[in-house]
Amino acid sequence: MNSAIFEEIYTDWINNFDSGNGYEFFAKKFGFSSAEAARSSFRRERRKRGLKRENGIVEQKKIVKKSPKILIFDIETSFIQAAVWSLGKQYVNKRQILKDWFCFSYSAKWLYDDAVMSGVLTPEEAKNGNDKRIMEELWNLLSECSIAITYNGNFFDIPKVNTRFIINGFAPPHPYKSIDVYQTISRVFAFSSKSMDFVSYKLELERKLENSGMELWMACSEGKPEALLEMVTYNKQDVVCLETDYLRIRPWIKNHPNIGVWHDSKERVCGFCGSDNLRLTDKTYPTPAGIYKTFRCNDCDGIGRSKENELSKEKRKVISPNI
Repeated sequence: MNSAIFEEIYTDWINNFDSGNGYEFFAKKFGFSSAEAARSSFRRERRKRGLKRENGIVEQKKIVKKSPKILIFDIETSFIQAAVWSLGKQYVNKRQILKDWFCFSYSAKWLYDDAVMSGVLTPEEAKNGNDKRIMEELWNLLSECSIAITYNGNFFDIPKVNTRFIINGFAPPHPYKSIDVYQTISRVFAFSSKSMDFVSYKLELERKLENSGMELWMACSEGKPEALLEMVTYNKQDVVCLETDYLRIRPWIKNHPNIGVWHDSKERVCGFCGSDNLRLTDKTYPTPAGIYKTFRCNDCDGIGRSKENELSKEKRKVISPNI
């Protein structure tokens, strides 16, 4: 949802308009598939901005300032140019490589921030495969972040940038935690396609930009300015899409770093988003050695458990662990 649409719906929302009729009106006005689709899109954007309504008053939640620095990033790389004997399937020896791959561009944004940062090669840099300048920019961002969010980054983006870092003479960036949204999409769900754009389409989120495919990549390799501009524009939209995907599936990420570790609050907070807007559920969570109360976050829907074991010391003494 873009800012103009959000602001118009938001203005009515804080004035307590009837959600059924109100969302139906905005669905027709802005082309949503249904009132529910408009409501869901507005709710996601509102959560992203940390806005809630209490007794007719809207408050800006201060989650962002209390949380770790979370960087969303994506890269675009060139193809490998090689000398081949035919167009059929074949083995390509390393001696056949004429020009190895490098990075055309990167895009990144801090979670919840509107600004998208980016770097793209100049025409001369693209012709020479010299990505040191933009890799230094990305190296600094990764060294600054506590958590990095990618789509298939554990197998593509992160190994790729690490390769360009060491080739360009950089030391390892400061350690950061990695959240690869693609891994959760693959393990937890059964979308017909695991591509980010298809997932965004099914969840009615921000969509990727179209591009001209291989023609664009070839033009960038030739250093054509308009192609490089199109590449970084495409790249920037990818991180916007990735942020919306991440926020939607965040409560499903089983290995999500516990945001509470970085949080400065003395109250219990959500391990997914850092909010203290929690409610106790009527379900408990069992482990081999105990039973724990569970909480659901009212802001991101994440579920956490307490640290206090509900079993008595006497009960714990007689538990026989499975082997």
